[in-house]
Amino acid sequence: MKRAKGGSERARGQSAIEYLTTYGWAVLIFVAVIAILFWLNLSNPGASFSSSCIFPGDVSCVAYAINTSGNFALDLGQGTGHPIQVTHVSCTQEPDKVLGDADELAYQVKVYYGQHDFIANGSQQCFNYDAVTGASSVALGSVGNVFKGKIYVQYDDLDTNGVSTGVSHVLVGDVVMRYGAGPLSEYIPVPTPSPTPGPVTPTPTPGPPTPTPSPTPSPTPTPSPTPSGSVVVYFQDDGGTNVASFWDGGSIVLKSTCSVGSCGSPPAGSFIIMKDSGGTAHSYVTSTGSLCIEGGDCTGYAPSCSAPDGSFAVGNATVENVLYVSPSGTLCLTGALVQNGSP
Repeated sequence: MKRAKGGSERARGQSAIEYLTTYGWAVLIFVAVIAILFWLNLSNPGASFSSSCIFPGDVSCVAYAINTSGNFALDLGQGTGHPIQVTHVSCTQEPDKVLGDADELAYQVKVYYGQHDFIANGSQQCFNYDAVTGASSVALGSVGNVFKGKIYVQYDDLDTNGVSTGVSHVLVGDVVMRYGAGPLSEYIPVPTPSPTPGPVTPTPTPGPPTPTPSPTPSPTPTPSPTPSGSVVVYFQDDGGTNVASFWDGGSIVLKSTCSVGSCGSPPAGSFIIMKDSGGTAHSYVTSTGSLCIEGGDCTGYAPSCSAPDGSFAVGNATVENVLYVSPSGTLCLTGALVQNGSP
């Protein structure tokens, strides 16, 4: 006897429709989520990258940054077991770049074993590279996006007396830097030195009472000099507090004081403004906001400033140099030098 098949076929068809109805919505939602994530990634090309700077061997990146104009800074640490002198630096997307005269540092940087220093101070630029044409262009960018490329560093080995041994090395590091705005010194942390305990002050022995002097009239306060223009460069401690600022009106504002004389070795955490060709620092700003120079004076208001070659100089739209610090540590500024101020 044959059995009727219509009922079972209808049941199977109904089950298929229910299956498609139930899971079809899940598939559509999944596709929509993937599309949204894909769009978000395209709208922010730097979202999937985090900043990194990696060198092989005993060299490391202590601090690094790039701004929207393509200028970059790099604080390099080394643990090679002996002093080194960095002679060439290049930041580029070009693979297998050969360093040349254009990459040679005007003032070569000496880095001692176990220490670090800025081998790129913000005056150098990173470059994009077109693999088809072989052309390079300045790596301009927008805040939040990233530059991904390589940093080439050439250095010479030095003996314990700081003399070159004639042995040269080229290291290539991979770098990913997120573009920031403003002066590079605003977002490169300046290490703070460990406090040095001072001498213990003995407790004074009570003596006879001192007679109270008659009140003396207070002298009329001398008005403090006022900086002019706009801030071009900030120097900050590692807490983000401004300790010094250079202005395009030719002024400098210090949190502490200015001194002229032999600067000697900079205290730990100082920002070195200029070095000579031998790597000796002749001017620097400490992490507490003191400025040390070896020439010029701390009074300011010079009639004009004509910066020697290789100087750290500040200008504006009408005057090429309103202040400078020369490689030998001489300061010239046409505006005010404010000490114990608010940078």
